[in-house]
Amino acid sequence: MMDAEEVRKLNKKIGQGPVPFIRYSESRRDISGEATANPTMEVPDKPAIKTMPTFDPDAEVAGLTLTIPSWTSSIERTKSTADFNIISSSAKDKLEEALEALQRKVQELLSAIRGDT
Repeated sequence: MMDAEEVRKLNKKIGQGPVPFIRYSESRRDISGEATANPTMEVPDKPAIKTMPTFDPDAEVAGLTLTIPSWTSSIERTKSTADFNIISSSAKDKLEEALEALQRKVQELLSAIRGDT
């Protein structure tokens, strides 16, 4: 907690003009007359290089496995809420093409998983 004299000094310092940012520790140091630099605190010359995460061979498969339930949910929601009698032929055709392309990719991935050539 600051005593009355410290508050007066801080008020005088703030009143001297616009300062973009004042840290409490810096203002306290300025008021109390402490050294302006902390000798125990070292500033690194260069930023640290980010450590790369360990390679995870399952990452791609795990990501896809977590995504598929969302697709399944979207398909179920569309199946239960869409009225296919009023949807345009164009929209149905596009959906059918997309689902067939997805089905082909699923079959390709299943073959790769099973080791089929």
